[in-house]
Amino acid sequence: GGVAEGETICIDSAFIYPSGAWMWSPTGIPSWSGPHCFLAEAPCLSPVFDYCPDSLTILNCYYYYEFSAHNDLSDNSTIRYEIIEGPGTIDELTGIWHYIPLETDYGTTQTLTIKTYNTTCPSEFNLCSLPITFEDILVPGDIDFNCTVDIADLVYMVDFMFQGGPEPIWLEIADVNGDGKLDIADLVYLVDYMFNGGPPPVG
Repeated sequence: GGVAEGETICIDSAFIYPSGAWMWSPTGIPSWSGPHCFLAEAPCLSPVFDYCPDSLTILNCYYYYEFSAHNDLSDNSTIRYEIIEGPGTIDELTGIWHYIPLETDYGTTQTLTIKTYNTTCPSEFNLCSLPITFEDILVPGDIDFNCTVDIADLVYMVDFMFQGGPEPIWLEIADVNGDGKLDIADLVYLVDYMFNGGPPPVG
């Protein structure tokens, strides 16, 4: 029968003619007569990524991707994630990576490498490495960088102009009427576009 995890297994010496002893000596274990006893432990295995994409293409907005991983069914160890190379931040518990591109990113390709491991044996890990390409594409009116022009952009603009809210990350895409300035005329233009069928943002 087999030995269950947590049990102890002992290996003894044996008489073998003509030497009279069986000498057991794997690497790192001295060759002397037994018994030699060991605690049976589960092998230290690394998590496996559910899916590692070949590449990611990032447009001119906020971006996130979930690098989820799983353990063997018999292993309930806690999985962790970290960035080894590349931009952005990753939630060490969920594997959700997110990033807001910088102006210098557009038109470039960078390498992103994510590591996943178990807290019980961090020395064993898996890597997901892929190129990420930043497309130089502006989305006029996408003030909050969620990849679409919607009511949230209007709220962002109102908060910025009248409530001391944060300045738009990209002023040129908040300049929805394209006059080179960011002022109340842009807010009026955005309202007209969303509610009165006016022309779309031009940036």
